[in-house]
Amino acid sequence: MSLRDLLATALRHDGPMAIRYPRGGGPIPYEPREIEILAIGKGERLVEGDDLAIIAVGSTVHPVLDAAGLLREDGLSVEVIDARFIKPLDEQLILSVFEKGRPVLIVEDNTIVGGFRFGGSGACVEQRLPARPRAQDRRA
Repeated sequence: MSLRDLLATALRHDGPMAIRYPRGGGPIPYEPREIEILAIGKGERLVEGDDLAIIAVGSTVHPVLDAAGLLREDGLSVEVIDARFIKPLDEQLILSVFEKGRPVLIVEDNTIVGGFRFGGSGACVEQRLPARPRAQDRRA
């Protein structure tokens, strides 16, 4: 997903839409490709895995992919989810991750209260899934 995809999606959306995007250069160099119109509110499973799941959003996705690669080298099978959207939240995808009963990390660079972690664990509570959210504020 790129800023180009988000902008093209926003331009075709009938209503307001906010895009939160980091300043400066992105983590991946620009590669020419067709623009993808995104399904609003739908995340994407980037890597399949069985031992641990990491759900990331925004600028944390690429560092999470790097971390999953390192964990894979240590023998852990890590699923990586790009949530893509905070609102509306892809509850179906998020719940499918929690339903597997393994540890789930939610990684974001946003506020704790009202951020993605808060919404993701809230969806689990509504569905009576065993989510035990513990916020770790790791700001530099």
